[in-house]
Amino acid sequence: MTKFEDFLMQQSDEKQKRSELEEEVEKLQAELDGELTLNKVLQCALGGPVISHPLLSSFLPPQVHALLSELAMVEEEIVWLERKVEELKMRLYHEKKQTKEWQMQKSQTEKQQRRLRRANHLLCGPENPSILNKDLQVRTRSQNYDEFRKRRTRSSRRASVGSEIEILSMSSTGFPGKFDLLT
Repeated sequence: MTKFEDFLMQQSDEKQKRSELEEEVEKLQAELDGELTLNKVLQCALGGPVISHPLLSSFLPPQVHALLSELAMVEEEIVWLERKVEELKMRLYHEKKQTKEWQMQKSQTEKQQRRLRRANHLLCGPENPSILNKDLQVRTRSQNYDEFRKRRTRSSRRASVGSEIEILSMSSTGFPGKFDLLT
């Protein structure tokens, strides 16, 4: 082989290497563009659901799109559950308040009954206990009936936190599709 042939061969090898390098650069550039696009999409996802950005979601690989869709659904469920927890806290607060009021009323009723007994005892004296007992029985029945009526009215106005109807309504209206854990 002559020097000229060697030179031509070297030039041909260099062109081939250059062509291979250019192809690899193009491939790496395309990969970099994809990664930059994915980075933009993920940055937007931090500010809100990617599903609401249709132009960005078209650049996502199917696996990432599926994961982000599932993440959005889970976030919605978390918001719903947090709202439900707040509602239950409010119910519990009101129930505690009502219980405290009922206990105060009960305490006042008991105090009134003790005063009535003392007053009747002083008025009637120990020589006529039947009048005392009869008057006390009439007043006690009347007060017990009033308390019973009040409790019955209150209980008909609110369902208990663990009632089956409420649990079923929460599970059927609150959770979308596959997350119905209670039914």
